[in-house]
Amino acid sequence: MTSATIPLPVEEGYEYDLKIYAVRDGEKGEPICYRGWSNDSYSEPIAKEDIRVSGTSVRLVDPDSVDWYKMSVEFNGQAVRGANFTRGGVARFT
Repeated sequence: MTSATIPLPVEEGYEYDLKIYAVRDGEKGEPICYRGWSNDSYSEPIAKEDIRVSGTSVRLVDPDSVDWYKMSVEFNGQAVRGANFTRGGVARFT
């Protein structure tokens, strides 16, 4: 066998260590080790309390969900110029 699929018993977005051993005649050889991160494809919805609007300023405060770092805004399918927010930053637009 030259390939295998190994399900990860960890939640998404977490680090894992994987050791693979070759076994011959019941004897386990030296491991090949891999370290990686499980796929993180889910993002918790952002709470409206985490977006602060004041006049022409919008601030994306530290959202409860760690998944949120950056956000862009569209209105009627068009990008709003200057409305790109990063965690803790302030965007001003007219």
